[in-house]
Amino acid sequence: MLLAYIDETYKRGNEFWVSALVCPADSIPAITDALDSVVESAVAKFPEVGEDAELHGYELDAGSGHWEPLKQKPRARVGVYRDAVETIASFDDFAWFRGGLIESKVAWGDSNDPHEWSLKFLLELINNYATSNDQHVLCICDEVQNRDIYREKLQHYRKQGTGGNNPSKLPRIADTLHFAPSCHSRMVQAVDMVTYVLNRNRHPAENERTRAFYADLWDVLKGLRHRGASRHWPY
Repeated sequence: MLLAYIDETYKRGNEFWVSALVCPADSIPAITDALDSVVESAVAKFPEVGEDAELHGYELDAGSGHWEPLKQKPRARVGVYRDAVETIASFDDFAWFRGGLIESKVAWGDSNDPHEWSLKFLLELINNYATSNDQHVLCICDEVQNRDIYREKLQHYRKQGTGGNNPSKLPRIADTLHFAPSCHSRMVQAVDMVTYVLNRNRHPAENERTRAFYADLWDVLKGLRHRGASRHWPY
């Protein structure tokens, strides 16, 4: 069984992406332990950070939330972010998939949901990957609004197909979409971290050092990107 951990990122009115880290279920304990060690190392160096600190891209970038005690220590936050991303990238059985909608290039009405479209593209990619590996995949998502709507959409795809250029009834997607709070899952935190790197790659910061840092992290994630795939609309 494969597990797909899913998170969203967007720049409102411009682009919307839903991203997934996929790996075999039996790899989860080792990955979780490794990310626990990243946080434990950070707490040992900076005791002002709580032992319950979560790994979140925006919080580490901004020095907010669990990482607010390091707000005035950007080098420390950069170090933790790098450690986490390098840890994630070190697992060869991870694959990274991205489904997106370029909202700025479509005539988009208020009744349309960019998360729904991005998620559909992502599920098609994940289904293809599971098929090629002769596996089924269970999808675990970070908590978002409209959870029941996305579960209903998955059931619709199973009956009617996803439509478009790559129609599929997603036979390799197991069960329903499961939503989990990030505080209870290092894996949900892991996909948050790489999804934020995706956002920063698509929308580089004005600060030169920040741009260079996220460009470097994007390069660190090259192996995960190549083992996965990306699809967005319009092409």
